[in-house]
Amino acid sequence: MSKHMSANEKAYIAALRYQWLTPMYDRVVKYSTREHTTKHALLDMVKIEAGEHVLDVGCGTGTLALMAKTAQPYALVFGIDADKHILDIAQQKVRRQRFHVQFSQSWADKLNFAPNTFDCVVSSLFFHHLQWQEKLAVATEIMRVLKPGGRFGIADWGEPSSLVMRYLFKPVQWLDGYSNTQENLDGKLKLMLEITGFQSIETVKHFNTIFGTLSLHLAYKPFNS
Repeated sequence: MSKHMSANEKAYIAALRYQWLTPMYDRVVKYSTREHTTKHALLDMVKIEAGEHVLDVGCGTGTLALMAKTAQPYALVFGIDADKHILDIAQQKVRRQRFHVQFSQSWADKLNFAPNTFDCVVSSLFFHHLQWQEKLAVATEIMRVLKPGGRFGIADWGEPSSLVMRYLFKPVQWLDGYSNTQENLDGKLKLMLEITGFQSIETVKHFNTIFGTLSLHLAYKPFNS
């Protein structure tokens, strides 16, 4: 549910649109998006190395950030999300698993990090929540905090691989919005990366799920930025 705020504040939509559904988020994502397979594929794609600084944008309950830390214990992993309630779940996971992952509440288009901080930024199932200008603003901010030559990996809904996949995606559009999700279906995430200055943009893999086609994209910040 969109939070109603003053004119000087932003609004966000909870992970499953309604705040009361937040505790079910992990179970829904696990069984509807082939989460284990797609997130491992995302981490295999970006190849995090020891000592690197890694940021998960729109980290939700922290699953991907914790998987990144597990895959490379000597990386410094951070996660940001605007939703305090979902970050509470992420913090509980950190305490249970005894990993050092730093989560903080932040808007993705105003990251609380200095320029050229991160070697790698990842994001899973976040960009389809954003309208076009918001997508561009967040990608621009990610470009700012990446080091020259840094890489950006996205796992999100993409162009459907078949008519069946297109129809299976309709519940996602009902839940998360039509115009913003349609941009993903139209393949505009690659256009977003091009417009904001990323290079060597590649769609690495596609995964069919019970709610449509998930795509993995990889892009790099130019060395001369």
